[in-house]
Amino acid sequence: AAGDLGAAPNAALLLAYPAASRPLLDAALSDSSPDRRTAAALLLGLMGFPEAGPVLAEAVRGREWDEGWNYRGMGQSGASMSRLDALVLALARTGDPSAAPVVAEKIRALDGKAAFSHCRVAAVAAALLPGLGGELARLFREPGMAGHAVIDAAAAVRRANGEVNETAARNLSLREI
Repeated sequence: AAGDLGAAPNAALLLAYPAASRPLLDAALSDSSPDRRTAAALLLGLMGFPEAGPVLAEAVRGREWDEGWNYRGMGQSGASMSRLDALVLALARTGDPSAAPVVAEKIRALDGKAAFSHCRVAAVAAALLPGLGGELARLFREPGMAGHAVIDAAAAVRRANGEVNETAARNLSLREI
């Protein structure tokens, strides 16, 4: 029970067996270590258990957006979301009604230069929690967020840069989707 809940092998086992792991994770929600509480809440939230909502809301509320992640094409490796992205996703998956205002605040903090992973998690959260559609619409009205659809080959050639594995245009298009 004292193991690192966030270590990949441990998290994989806990997520694979939600019924068996839930008592351990529920107990960790009241642990004296904030890191252990947050790790347990993250896993419970990803599994959709609402009791993780208050701990996740506190963790999300207390963090500024981090660097995030942008599409890299052939340079893809590792995680494709940041720690805060994962916490926001887990909070939204709890379905806790008090999650929407916390997530709305995070979406309001994004602008037209936001990382793809932040935009993606905002869209997923808006699909999971009622009342976030307006915040998402506001984000996509920000300068630089829209107009990246490439509808013909000539447009793709005009937008391409000199990189062999050009990903800038694709990242902007994915962010808009």
